[in-house]
Amino acid sequence: MQGAHTIRFRSLARNSVVTLVIAAIGIGGHAGSAFAEEGHTPWPLKIMGFDYHSSRISDEAVPEIDSSFIPTRPTRLELGNDFVGTGPISKGWELPTGAVWTPSLLFFGSYRTALQRFAPLDEEDDLSEWANRLDIFGNLILSGTERITARLRPLDEGFQGPAPQSGRFTGYYFNPGGDGKKEFNADLINLFFEGDIGEMFPNLDPEDKLPLDISFTVGRQALFYQEGLLIFDTMDAFGITKNSIRLPGTSNLQVAFLYAWNEINRGDNFEHRILPNGTQDPDRKQRNLDLFGLFFAVDSPWSTINLDFVYVKDNTDDEDGLYGGISFVQRVGHLSTAIRMVASVAIDDAAPRLSVPAQAMQGIFNTGPTSAVDTGFVIFAEMGWTPPHSTNWVYLNQWIAVNDYTPAARTGGTGGPMGRAGLLTAGQGLGRYAAPIANFAQDVYAGVLGYQMILDGLASRRQLVLELGWRQDLNNTNQRAGAILARFQQAFGQHTLMQMDLFGRVQQKESPGWGGRLEFRYSF
Repeated sequence: MQGAHTIRFRSLARNSVVTLVIAAIGIGGHAGSAFAEEGHTPWPLKIMGFDYHSSRISDEAVPEIDSSFIPTRPTRLELGNDFVGTGPISKGWELPTGAVWTPSLLFFGSYRTALQRFAPLDEEDDLSEWANRLDIFGNLILSGTERITARLRPLDEGFQGPAPQSGRFTGYYFNPGGDGKKEFNADLINLFFEGDIGEMFPNLDPEDKLPLDISFTVGRQALFYQEGLLIFDTMDAFGITKNSIRLPGTSNLQVAFLYAWNEINRGDNFEHRILPNGTQDPDRKQRNLDLFGLFFAVDSPWSTINLDFVYVKDNTDDEDGLYGGISFVQRVGHLSTAIRMVASVAIDDAAPRLSVPAQAMQGIFNTGPTSAVDTGFVIFAEMGWTPPHSTNWVYLNQWIAVNDYTPAARTGGTGGPMGRAGLLTAGQGLGRYAAPIANFAQDVYAGVLGYQMILDGLASRRQLVLELGWRQDLNNTNQRAGAILARFQQAFGQHTLMQMDLFGRVQQKESPGWGGRLEFRYSF
């Protein structure tokens, strides 16, 4: 009886805290009517992003904008026509198909360096490190619709190697290990071509009357469906898309087909390259999987709807999987809302679950074992709004998972499919720093409540995000957990961003854990 009272008390306390936070946010926004009439904003509220003023249109004329206040564009590494330049462009070359290409080459990317500490629930597993990542893109622009894009990550393995080497970044391991890491490589992470048939072969339809606006892409490319809940991976694939299909009651219908044959990571974040003798291929040359996808997107007057189907064929272990997802994204009054439902079905027997040590090789900690394919489904609801008289953003994301949902494909080092739910569930893609709240989808109800503050108004170059997250297991596996997080970001100049994160976490039957990181990011 005492245990039941304790559970009810904790539930009541948790619900009361969430209610008070939401009420405080609402009061902070709607109480501005009095300040608006007085024409000023108290400084404590102003630095939090609130700007109270009358909604009446001013009688004063807006002065002409002085061009000297507009910052100069940053220097770019490019050859050929300026990417954002003005004036005439080069003549280019006319192809036998009738297309005219004016090639230009643009280089861009980012360098990230971070000091970070992550303390899992057992203090003996304390992880602290200095990690570095460099992404270099080369974009060969042939025309407005055709391009070739390549990407290198020369300072890390990119979560592509065999498990013991996967996810290692150039830097230094303070604990455990106490040694430096040099993970230099010249592997191509992306290399793909995309184009439009109608634009590449204009002589087929000189009067532009045929429905030839068919886009296609081929090569190693990043794919992202259902906001990463269904597919979030880089793979060798061919895709073709027909756009601008008009149906009654809609403004546009898009239909896409996808076939992928290599570099496919399954729901457990691993490539399954199995040799005929049943062992892993250390050279990563064995190809075992084929992925087929059919995707629909339609714009209706009240919602944007996505309906997706994926089939993964396992040519070695008979661990085939069928996957589906549907989503509705819309505005409801002042609220931005989205509902996503995804499901996975193991056509044969479910794949065995990875052990936690095997997942730790991928940088996934405290997530519980997952399978390459299993049966389950997830309902994910998102809601966000801007408080009145502010530039801030409030969001509440919640999800429920029944049985063991596994995505069709998910890249190494990102953990489970719920990584995009919030900062507390997201991986960093840099080093071994893991999500504070487990992001897998196995018999669980969880959520994230966040508040993003644009400090000092729109002219500010800094922001603060606060998040509260919770997780409640539905199968009595002692996975009840809660966490809080704060993230501060400050921009410097036109290229540099500083980011600081700090979180604390508690989990049932475990000692508290905490972590923090300081990252500098330079974009070019």
